[in-house]
Amino acid sequence: QRANMMSTSDVIITREKIPPAKIKEMISNANPQECEACLQLFLPSYLQRHRRRCHSLGPGKFGCPHCNEVLKSMEERKQHICEKHEGKAHTLSLEKRNKTKLYLYNCPRCDTSMTYGDLRDHIHSVHGEDINQLLGEISCACPFCLMGENPKLKIFRTTDYFLKHVKACHQDCHVIGMKLKIGLDNDSDVDSDDSSRYGSR
Repeated sequence: QRANMMSTSDVIITREKIPPAKIKEMISNANPQECEACLQLFLPSYLQRHRRRCHSLGPGKFGCPHCNEVLKSMEERKQHICEKHEGKAHTLSLEKRNKTKLYLYNCPRCDTSMTYGDLRDHIHSVHGEDINQLLGEISCACPFCLMGENPKLKIFRTTDYFLKHVKACHQDCHVIGMKLKIGLDNDSDVDSDDSSRYGSR
């Protein structure tokens, strides 16, 4: 059916081998950061705001996800969890981390892929242009296709096509971050979606 089908105008698939360093860089750019106090994943730029607003945690304070204890270091926090919450997790599993990634956008001027905020700054500082003037040329890469034994670089012309691909091909995977209206759907700059902007539950 159409929801699960991609035409050649929807997706550009690069089947050539990708340099391992490039794969590592792209996956690193697509990795969200974990809040140690609730074990949720967030866009890096929103993590500290979340920690302050939701857990009242500032610099040098680290929360336990299983009680209200506040510790002075991550090492002290880990020891606390081992002693007081035996058998409970002190961090998210690798599987959970691998199933949640950030939107990864491709610069139309050079061979680089990054999140919205980083791409906006990159386009301005490196290319001297405004990201809003290039939305029709920006594409979206699938970070999930870059993982595993046979990594592929799949690039989509719009975020909607990319999300359909994730739903059809990457079971239980989630994307968080800024959802840009790009390519064929560039009527407005940023599609504000608080559930995806701030974190993954």
